[in-house]
Amino acid sequence: MGATWVKIAATTLGSPTANITFDVSAVTAYTHLMIMLGFQGTGGGRSDLQVTLNSDAVTNYASQRTITYDGTNTLIGYNANQGSTIAIPDATTGSIFSYIRILIPNYQNTTHNKSLFLTGGFATTSATNMLSGIAAWRNTNNTSAISSIKIAATSNLQTGSSAYLYGLHNS
Repeated sequence: MGATWVKIAATTLGSPTANITFDVSAVTAYTHLMIMLGFQGTGGGRSDLQVTLNSDAVTNYASQRTITYDGTNTLIGYNANQGSTIAIPDATTGSIFSYIRILIPNYQNTTHNKSLFLTGGFATTSATNMLSGIAAWRNTNNTSAISSIKIAATSNLQTGSSAYLYGLHNS
């Protein structure tokens, strides 16, 4: 039988919240993690979603992203000292949520930097916004396994936003 994704944790916000944090320090039965998000911010316009590992400083990350905003403006960029970010719509967009998948391979590895693969987007009646990218956690102590994953936005996360954490069983 092939490997299977297993739901480890889930949350849906009952009120606006600054962030969602998954404690994965005791989650040891898996090789890889996946987080599925349905998010909306509380500000006006668009917010950036920030992923932080083990409460580490934002300057210990690098990301390479391809982003298409409003269906036409494409940005391809490298950020040397910025955490992994992805755009999410804010409450001014009504019931529109951004749907995002974050893959974290080998999260328990203690010999190298960790990577995050992000894909997601959202569509309005007039435009589609998409992102794909990779982020690297360049922790100065490469022996650290990932023990916590914090997801926050530049504005609060809106009521109804949801996050699901999955693990891929060791085979």
